[in-house]
Amino acid sequence: MNASEFKAQILRTGRYETLRRGPRLPWWLASPIGHLRMVGIYLWGNFACRRDRAAFEEGPFADFALKPLQMMESLGASVHYDGFERVRNGNFPVVWAANHMSPLETCAILPAVLAFSPTTIILKESLAHYPVFGLVVRNIHTIRLHRKNAMEDLRATLEQGEQALREGRSVVVFPEGRRSLTFDPAMFNSIGVKLAQRAKVPLVPVALRTDAMQIGRLNKDLFTVHAERPVHFECGEPIPPDLPQREALDRARAFISERLATWQAECPTRTPLLLPPPASNAP
Repeated sequence: MNASEFKAQILRTGRYETLRRGPRLPWWLASPIGHLRMVGIYLWGNFACRRDRAAFEEGPFADFALKPLQMMESLGASVHYDGFERVRNGNFPVVWAANHMSPLETCAILPAVLAFSPTTIILKESLAHYPVFGLVVRNIHTIRLHRKNAMEDLRATLEQGEQALREGRSVVVFPEGRRSLTFDPAMFNSIGVKLAQRAKVPLVPVALRTDAMQIGRLNKDLFTVHAERPVHFECGEPIPPDLPQREALDRARAFISERLATWQAECPTRTPLLLPPPASNAP
């Protein structure tokens, strides 16, 4: 399946599910293979970008963003996109706000959201300077944050994000600001809500589970592949921009928490996907 076929399926059904996958490899074999294949994907993207930078985002980029997903399927992981019919007849652009679990979603969220409108993604500045991959980042629409001064990052997100939305481009934001296997609702901040309300567009929460590509302990850009864990992306109901900020944020947090709790029950892991609620002090 190429990016055009994936887009057509998401627009028609709101869903995608792996039909054929490769043999499920053990982590110690799948992980080095995964790293080698990701290098190949980055090289492919770099070459496609150099060949025609002007047309890269409108053409080859969608296929590039789909390749990590296909790589995970080839190593035996099952992939599921659900709920995108909830925005099929909605107004665009929107602010997509997702939890942040691994390197996988930085690319793999894009084939679904690009089906509905052109998109700008918020990333850390350092990605633009990576060997090979950095050229891809520099030639797509991004808002790049330095992660040194929180107020400067907030200003850049709100100002550049509002400009992108005015131009008809949706914005993808990961409000946690860092990757974490365990979702802590308190760390899912209000930046997505603030941007959506400032631009008067809907906020769309996206719950994701991508720990099949588990981040490394010492270096979060390294990963181990656990193909027995499913990959999930699920779109929630759009949240209108006229709600009180706290209510909008609570809705987004609640949706992501509920989906992670369900996925944890379906396929448990040693590291919980969701931070347990604080213990009650009631007698």
